[in-house]
Amino acid sequence: MRLQRLEVYVGDRTAGAPPVFQYDFAGDRVQVLDAYADRVQVDARADGYDVLFWGEGEPAHFNRLAIEKSGEAYMRDADCSRRKDCTHFPRITGGGRMIVCVPHRLTVVGVGPAEPADDFVDIVIG
Repeated sequence: MRLQRLEVYVGDRTAGAPPVFQYDFAGDRVQVLDAYADRVQVDARADGYDVLFWGEGEPAHFNRLAIEKSGEAYMRDADCSRRKDCTHFPRITGGGRMIVCVPHRLTVVGVGPAEPADDFVDIVIG
């Protein structure tokens, strides 16, 4: 398994803020930052987790991340836009891959060894 951990950030992840959510594949451990405990819902499945991230404000927006214990993750659903661009990103299967939801300022990052460059799929959004 190439993917070791998932990290989810809200806002500008380059500003040094810690991830609001982490999942460790080797230890099958979930961590939610205390400040976001009321905005993250984790539902266990036999083969992984569904993680629901709620935004602030009314009406609250959401992103639903699917984590497979086999070593991958993808954005299952969101209400970010009519096209839901974040749900069309390739699955995260190795380090360096990410899913970004621009309207909700949510970034999912795969941590672990990077995949060979020829495994990546180029996408154009817009």
